[in-house]
Amino acid sequence: MTLPWRYRPRTQAWLGLGLGAALLSLLTGTHMVQERAFDRQRGQVEQIRQARLDLAEGFAQVSAAQGPGASFEERQGWALLVQASQALATATPPSPVGASRDTMVASAQALGRLLDAGPHPAVEPARHQLDLHLAVSRLTTDAARVDAAARQELRALDLQHQRVFRWTLALVGSVITGAAGMLYLSGSQAVRAEQARGRAERDRAGSEARERETARLLRALAEGVSEAVFVKDRDGRYLFLNRFALHFVGRTAEEVVGRTDDLLFGPQQGAALRELDARVMDGGGELSQEVELSSKGGTRTYLTTRAPFFDDDGRVAGTVGIATNISERKAMERALRTELDRLEHLAASAPGAVFSFRACDEGVACFPYASPRIEQLTGLSASDLARSASELAACFSPEVRASLRAALDASARDLQPLRIELPFQHPAQGEIWLEIHAAPSREPSGVVTWHGFMTDVSARHALEDALRQAQKMDAIGRLAGGIAHDFNNLLMVINAYAGMLRSGELTDPKAVEEASGAIFDAGERAAALTSQLLAFSRKAIVAPTELRLGERVRGSERLLRRLVGEDLRLETDLSPDDTAVRIDPARLDQVIVNLVVNARDAMPRGGTLRLSTRRVDLDQPGTASTGPFPAGTYVELAVQDAGVGMTSAVRAHLFEPFFTTKGQGRGTGLGLAVVHGILAQAGGHAVVESEPDVGTTVRVRLPAVAAPAPQVAVEPGPTPGGAERVLVVEDEHGVRRLVVQGLRRLGYAVQSTVDAEHALTLLQAGERFDALVTDMVLPGKSGADLAQAARVHLPDLRVLFMTGYSDDEVRRRGSFRPDDTLLRKPFELPVLARALRAALDGRPRDAAADPPPAHSR
Repeated sequence: MTLPWRYRPRTQAWLGLGLGAALLSLLTGTHMVQERAFDRQRGQVEQIRQARLDLAEGFAQVSAAQGPGASFEERQGWALLVQASQALATATPPSPVGASRDTMVASAQALGRLLDAGPHPAVEPARHQLDLHLAVSRLTTDAARVDAAARQELRALDLQHQRVFRWTLALVGSVITGAAGMLYLSGSQAVRAEQARGRAERDRAGSEARERETARLLRALAEGVSEAVFVKDRDGRYLFLNRFALHFVGRTAEEVVGRTDDLLFGPQQGAALRELDARVMDGGGELSQEVELSSKGGTRTYLTTRAPFFDDDGRVAGTVGIATNISERKAMERALRTELDRLEHLAASAPGAVFSFRACDEGVACFPYASPRIEQLTGLSASDLARSASELAACFSPEVRASLRAALDASARDLQPLRIELPFQHPAQGEIWLEIHAAPSREPSGVVTWHGFMTDVSARHALEDALRQAQKMDAIGRLAGGIAHDFNNLLMVINAYAGMLRSGELTDPKAVEEASGAIFDAGERAAALTSQLLAFSRKAIVAPTELRLGERVRGSERLLRRLVGEDLRLETDLSPDDTAVRIDPARLDQVIVNLVVNARDAMPRGGTLRLSTRRVDLDQPGTASTGPFPAGTYVELAVQDAGVGMTSAVRAHLFEPFFTTKGQGRGTGLGLAVVHGILAQAGGHAVVESEPDVGTTVRVRLPAVAAPAPQVAVEPGPTPGGAERVLVVEDEHGVRRLVVQGLRRLGYAVQSTVDAEHALTLLQAGERFDALVTDMVLPGKSGADLAQAARVHLPDLRVLFMTGYSDDEVRRRGSFRPDDTLLRKPFELPVLARALRAALDGRPRDAAADPPPAHSR
């Protein structure tokens, strides 16, 4: 009988052996498959390890490169960094370490973005180097963490596989082949485990060596930069300071490492630094901040950049930072701010406005800077002018704008300083004058900017106008004075011969005919211009006296009515105030007549001419139509007409000599110029108010003085004579002949000559004289020089000077003694006789004779 297979031990053995062999084959195959999977995973881990090594090697080569040159070592190191970052970004370690892998991939991608910028960025190389260092350190840490986790996972999977394998072998342990196989597998596992441990030890030793090399290179990099580099842990204890940081704190590394900021900078600064570190570690980002630190090395200002660094588990382990010393820059900023404040103060206190002006090619002009006084000068604020200068330009007339534009173009073309004076229409003050001084400079963009100042020179313009007016009057006055000298000689001949004819002294018909011819000839030449020219000139000889203006106008009223004619109505409003003025009466009459004649001519169709007087008190000095005047009390004469009036342009030239608005042959232009000269001599001024088709009012103001004292008439006495010897020196033939004949009739022994040289010849020859009668202006030496030279020979010589010139000219001609006497031409012979007799007798001077004006050489 055949037994079932289950009862057959051999069959069971073979079946068991076959089953064991099958199980063993299956186990072996499965083991081989898992071994291949493990080999692939180990390859990935090896790739991560190799990438870490490449990362350290590449960063070391890049850090060791000197300067921005692209050396072979630097390019090779940069390629290793790129290769390592790409390998770590694509690494696939065992799946249980996926979270750590994601962190590593993110760090690798961040490093890749930095590497894309190239080894030498154009901006902030130190900052880029620090960022690269932080990214490499972070990726190295992440890669090490993934590598460690992957190896640990591989070991765990390997052990699990071995446990499963052992349990399977136990199922076939009854089989000898299984037992042998178990022994073989057990031995193989031990060998592989030992081999794995050897490989792990070698890998760890190599990784640690490379990490030590990387740390050495990173330390060399930190020590090589010119900024302070520091590393702190989470508690604020220093882990590392480079030599620049140690130099600032004045301590060694042994004294600083492991200590906090309180030791180095004190509790207050330490607390502020801990707050910054906490913000960096809590926020997980970078922070740049200016800090001022004081230590043994002094006080400095640093610009610090801080960032967190992480441990192997990805937790924030502390802060790493770099600090740049900006103390000098801050000191320069403070000095610049101080200088700017000083310049602002100077600009604000300057008498004018300081400005910068820019005219762009697009036509937009502005004032990038203007001191506060610009608003006072122009009526426009500095902020408005900073936006645009169009409002300022609108205050200039088109002609002035064109002139200013041409001056700016010329200055910009040659870069020459600009100096110009311009009339400016101030929004509130009316027309003023601005003086502008500016120096141009060309900016890199090509635009020209002017820097300078502007001032209000309106007062100076008014004074200059007054000065020019005075100079013109003075020039014509000199002309009038010179003409008056010659004309007075002629008038003297007329008056003297007329006096002799009236007194009956000339009885001989021939002498009468000769005198009449001389009078007629001199009168034709002297005519009416003598009086007008001398009155017009400031140097005219006048005899001022105190008088009441209202009384003088009232006394002239009948004459004035005949002067204006029947087609005009003359009205007067004379104030009863008895305040007096001091002026030559004839000159005052001439002022009144000139103003009335001008008013009459301004009303060709008739009308009312009004004269009024009043007292005026002026509290402040001012400028009138005839020039500036002081404050004080004045008596005013107003001449008002209802005529055609005048424009402002005509009023500006009204008192200039030879300026007239009348037609050809109707006026000389000297009338109002004469008024100007008379008022100037009397200390007065005139104000003209006029509008076209409205009329004109001329207000003449004279300084008020005390009321005049009553005049007592004095009857002249007989003409005195004498027998003394007199020397007469006169270059005008008619005057000399008249003086000689008159003195001889009075009994004097007279000798005459035409110049000082001949007179000195007579004196040097031994001629003795008791008195010298000489003209002031002689050919060659002046009369004063002649008198001084004559007294060398005759110390007691009495001297009478004759002149038709003004006091200014007399002073210019020489110096005098107190007992000298001055006779002003024209004079009559009795005046000369009394003055000569008084001088010879040592008596006081006659009323018609004056002491010469004081003068010192």
